[in-house]
Amino acid sequence: MIPVNVGGKTWHRSLCDLGASINIMPKAIYDKLRINNVKPTNITLQLADLFERKPYGLLEDVLVQVEKLVFPVDFIVLDTGEESEIPLILGRPFLSTAHALIDVNKGKLILRVENESIEFDVFEYNDNIPIVED
Repeated sequence: MIPVNVGGKTWHRSLCDLGASINIMPKAIYDKLRINNVKPTNITLQLADLFERKPYGLLEDVLVQVEKLVFPVDFIVLDTGEESEIPLILGRPFLSTAHALIDVNKGKLILRVENESIEFDVFEYNDNIPIVED
Protein backbone atom coordinates (compact mmCIF):
# COMPACT_ATOMS: atom_id res chain seq x y z
CA MET A 1 0.00 0.00 0.00
CA ILE A 2 1.26 3.44 -0.90
CA PRO A 3 0.16 7.00 -0.10
CA VAL A 4 -1.24 8.97 -3.05
CA ASN A 5 -2.66 12.47 -3.34
CA VAL A 6 -5.76 12.97 -5.47
CA GLY A 7 -7.69 16.22 -5.51
CA GLY A 8 -5.87 17.66 -2.50
CA LYS A 9 -6.58 14.65 -0.28
CA THR A 10 -3.99 12.05 0.67
CA TRP A 11 -5.12 8.42 0.59
CA HIS A 12 -2.52 6.63 2.72
CA ARG A 13 -3.54 3.07 1.90
CA SER A 14 -3.83 2.87 -1.86
CA LEU A 15 -3.33 -0.64 -3.14
CA CYS A 16 -0.97 -1.44 -6.02
CA ASP A 17 -2.26 -4.65 -7.58
CA LEU A 18 -0.36 -6.26 -10.44
CA GLY A 19 -3.29 -8.65 -10.85
CA ALA A 20 -5.82 -5.87 -11.52
CA SER A 21 -6.31 -5.02 -15.19
CA ILE A 22 -7.92 -1.65 -14.36
CA ASN A 23 -7.60 1.15 -11.80
CA ILE A 24 -10.57 1.32 -9.44
CA MET A 25 -11.87 4.28 -7.46
CA PRO A 26 -14.66 3.43 -5.01
CA LYS A 27 -17.66 5.74 -5.44
CA ALA A 28 -17.31 6.83 -1.79
CA ILE A 29 -13.88 8.28 -2.65
CA TYR A 30 -15.24 9.80 -5.87
CA ASP A 31 -17.98 11.53 -3.85
CA LYS A 32 -15.44 12.98 -1.38
CA LEU A 33 -13.35 14.40 -4.22
CA ARG A 34 -16.32 16.17 -5.80
CA ILE A 35 -15.09 15.47 -9.32
CA ASN A 36 -17.88 16.04 -11.83
CA ASN A 37 -16.45 14.74 -15.07
CA VAL A 38 -17.36 11.05 -14.77
CA LYS A 39 -18.33 9.52 -18.09
CA PRO A 40 -20.84 6.72 -18.56
CA THR A 41 -19.42 3.36 -19.58
CA ASN A 42 -20.93 0.19 -21.00
CA ILE A 43 -18.43 -2.21 -19.48
CA THR A 44 -19.33 -4.86 -16.93
CA LEU A 45 -16.80 -6.01 -14.33
CA GLN A 46 -16.50 -9.54 -13.05
CA LEU A 47 -15.05 -9.33 -9.55
CA ALA A 48 -13.09 -11.94 -7.61
CA ASP A 49 -16.34 -13.19 -6.05
CA LEU A 50 -17.51 -13.94 -9.64
CA PHE A 51 -20.38 -11.46 -9.39
CA GLU A 52 -20.75 -9.00 -12.24
CA ARG A 53 -20.96 -5.30 -11.41
CA LYS A 54 -21.86 -2.31 -13.54
CA PRO A 55 -19.47 0.60 -12.82
CA TYR A 56 -20.77 4.04 -11.93
CA GLY A 57 -18.60 5.49 -14.67
CA LEU A 58 -15.16 6.32 -16.01
CA LEU A 59 -12.81 9.11 -14.90
CA GLU A 60 -10.06 9.96 -17.36
CA ASP A 61 -6.69 11.60 -16.75
CA VAL A 62 -7.04 12.08 -12.99
CA LEU A 63 -3.76 13.46 -11.66
CA VAL A 64 -2.38 11.14 -8.99
CA GLN A 65 0.61 12.38 -7.00
CA VAL A 66 2.89 9.87 -5.33
CA GLU A 67 5.34 11.91 -3.27
CA LYS A 68 7.14 14.07 -5.88
CA LEU A 69 5.89 12.18 -8.95
CA VAL A 70 2.60 12.90 -10.76
CA PHE A 71 0.81 10.47 -13.08
CA PRO A 72 -2.34 10.78 -15.21
CA VAL A 73 -4.62 7.86 -14.30
CA ASP A 74 -7.91 6.58 -15.73
CA PHE A 75 -10.22 5.13 -13.06
CA ILE A 76 -13.31 2.98 -13.21
CA VAL A 77 -15.63 4.33 -10.48
CA LEU A 78 -17.31 1.44 -8.69
CA ASP A 79 -20.09 1.70 -6.09
CA THR A 80 -18.80 -0.41 -3.19
CA GLY A 81 -21.17 0.88 -0.51
CA GLU A 82 -21.37 4.13 1.43
CA GLU A 83 -19.20 3.18 4.40
CA SER A 84 -16.79 1.01 2.47
CA GLU A 85 -13.12 1.19 3.42
CA ILE A 86 -12.00 -0.21 0.08
CA PRO A 87 -8.94 1.77 -1.05
CA LEU A 88 -8.01 3.13 -4.43
CA ILE A 89 -6.79 0.18 -6.46
CA LEU A 90 -3.94 0.99 -8.80
CA GLY A 91 -3.66 -1.83 -11.30
CA ARG A 92 -1.42 -2.71 -14.23
CA PRO A 93 -2.28 0.44 -16.24
CA PHE A 94 -0.96 2.64 -13.40
CA LEU A 95 2.04 0.41 -12.74
CA SER A 96 2.91 0.56 -16.45
CA THR A 97 2.54 4.36 -16.61
CA ALA A 98 4.69 4.64 -13.47
CA HIS A 99 7.37 2.37 -14.99
CA ALA A 100 7.12 0.28 -11.83
CA LEU A 101 9.86 -2.10 -10.82
CA ILE A 102 8.77 -4.74 -8.33
CA ASP A 103 11.22 -6.85 -6.34
CA VAL A 104 9.07 -9.45 -4.62
CA ASN A 105 12.00 -11.01 -2.76
CA LYS A 106 13.09 -7.72 -1.18
CA GLY A 107 9.56 -6.32 -0.90
CA LYS A 108 10.39 -3.19 -2.89
CA LEU A 109 8.21 -1.18 -5.28
CA ILE A 110 9.95 1.51 -7.32
CA LEU A 111 7.98 4.08 -9.35
CA ARG A 112 9.81 6.15 -11.97
CA VAL A 113 9.37 9.22 -14.16
CA GLU A 114 12.35 10.03 -16.39
CA ASN A 115 15.36 10.36 -14.04
CA GLU A 116 13.38 10.49 -10.80
CA SER A 117 12.22 7.53 -8.75
CA ILE A 118 10.68 6.71 -5.40
CA GLU A 119 10.91 3.45 -3.50
CA PHE A 120 8.46 1.80 -1.13
CA ASP A 121 8.88 -1.12 1.25
CA VAL A 122 5.75 -3.16 0.55
CA PHE A 123 6.21 -5.16 3.75
CA GLU A 124 5.97 -1.98 5.85
CA TYR A 125 2.47 -1.32 7.17
CA ASN A 126 1.37 1.10 9.88
CA ASP A 127 -2.16 0.53 11.18
CA ASN A 128 -2.09 3.91 12.97
CA ILE A 129 -2.01 5.97 9.77
CA PRO A 130 -5.46 7.26 8.79
CA ILE A 131 -6.96 6.04 5.52
CA VAL A 132 -7.49 9.59 4.25
CA GLU A 133 -6.08 12.96 5.23
CA ASP A 134 -7.24 16.37 3.99
